[in-house]
Amino acid sequence: MDTRFFLTKTMLEKQEAVRDYQRFADSTSIAEIKEAFKSFAETEALQSAKIKELLDKYTFADDSSE
Repeated sequence: MDTRFFLTKTMLEKQEAVRDYQRFADSTSIAEIKEAFKSFAETEALQSAKIKELLDKYTFADDSSE
């Protein structure tokens, strides 16, 4: 599997989840659900940021170096 592709795909999926979770949190009036989804969004954002760090840190010419 192509490492750069997988990391990029995963990062984009997590960014989309952040938007979805935040949008849902903003749309509900139930405090416990709102806070849970804000927390989920924060977790996804941290994971996305870590993946971005890895993409910036490493050069993936191919996967033969794994």
